[in-house]
Amino acid sequence: MRIQQKMMAKLPKFIPPFCKYHLKVMPNWLKLKIVTSTLNHFFKSAIEEGDLDVLEDQVFMIDVTDLDYSVKITLRNAQLVVIHDSQIDADATLRSTFNPLIQMISRQEDPDTLFFNRALSLEGNTALGLEIKNWLDSLDLDLLPMPIQNTLQRYSQLI
Repeated sequence: MRIQQKMMAKLPKFIPPFCKYHLKVMPNWLKLKIVTSTLNHFFKSAIEEGDLDVLEDQVFMIDVTDLDYSVKITLRNAQLVVIHDSQIDADATLRSTFNPLIQMISRQEDPDTLFFNRALSLEGNTALGLEIKNWLDSLDLDLLPMPIQNTLQRYSQLI
């Protein structure tokens, strides 16, 4: 096996700890700004079309356990808002490790398969969780810039 292939094969074990470290040292205000602006940019049309109205007065959390990172999201005034208040509980939580989430986003793995393999879990308000999970599953990867699409596809094939 060539050196490049060996290095590529190790990426799925290397990337999550790499991300975890950088999330840990990144200031909270910067994480909040990046996540909020990214969500509102990429999901602008979904918000305008009412696809995310289910998040009005609801809090949805995505918990990436191996990164020790979670984000709580709600919809207010036609904007996705990231909630950093630990006192506010999530109505529904999607919980997984990093690699299965990448597989789901890149369409390498079906969310239901990940759920039944216990790589993905939904807790809390099941109706809200399922609606968001189904919406995530229906996302068009073309919303993402081509370099990100290609990176997601290549990485998910290594997992």
